[in-house]
Amino acid sequence: MLKRRLATAFVLAPAVLAGVVFLPNQLFALFVFLLGAFGLYEWAGLAGIASARTRIIYVLLAGVCMYASWLLPEWRMPLLVATCIFWLFACVLVVLWAAGRFDRYVSSPGDMGAQAPVTLLRLTWMAAGGILIFVGAWLGLVLLQASENGYWLIIWAFALAWSVDTGAYFAGRTLGRIKLAQRVSPGKTWEGVAGGISAGLAVGVGLAWAFDLGSLAEWTFMALALSVVAVFGDLFESVVKRASGAKDSGTLLPGHGGVLDRIDSTIAVVPIFALLTLCRDTTLL
Repeated sequence: MLKRRLATAFVLAPAVLAGVVFLPNQLFALFVFLLGAFGLYEWAGLAGIASARTRIIYVLLAGVCMYASWLLPEWRMPLLVATCIFWLFACVLVVLWAAGRFDRYVSSPGDMGAQAPVTLLRLTWMAAGGILIFVGAWLGLVLLQASENGYWLIIWAFALAWSVDTGAYFAGRTLGRIKLAQRVSPGKTWEGVAGGISAGLAVGVGLAWAFDLGSLAEWTFMALALSVVAVFGDLFESVVKRASGAKDSGTLLPGHGGVLDRIDSTIAVVPIFALLTLCRDTTLL
């Protein structure tokens, strides 16, 4: 399992970073959409869309929304704000789910793998939420790459999100004792969370210093806040899988499950990081 996980990461990470560095902005926008399309396809399945044709239509609809956000600059900031508000809602949902507030809405909240019934509420909020999440993340990456220090900013955000995932994984496996939220994800522990946030903070501050991005105090706060966001991004996907009765979002990536299982932290971090960057440099709009 660990060998497959590492092998997959060593193949995908250089390919993604090469796209960030070498592709012009328009091709990079297409590249990010194509990568995100796999995650969107999986998200559609979690939302309850069974038909492959309908899932493809859902992915294309998200692509249209991405293109529209590029054609209409005045909508970029509101879209990023809306995405960040959604992630705030997602954090609240994770806390409420962990507290058992939604137990009565699922047949077996502790049993993953039993297919949950598709309800209109689940289909509506998950389908709409998925488009908002992916469009916001796509727009954030495209705007960041077009900025003066875009390569370094994206690499910083990716490295932080990936280090949180990796730190949490290894700390949880080696030190994990105290369960974090069994209703959300039985395998996650507080030690894993501490390891993930510590790794994200160390990598974030280290890269900010190495890339000479500015005030280390500011980037320390940014790294700490976004490391917490990364943890909630992972937990939110676990809630989504719980609501859907799924163990993994897919099986495309060996050792990781689905694409969504690999990018859940990243798509949470990117729009918030992009919004904070835009607030400091409005010329990106």
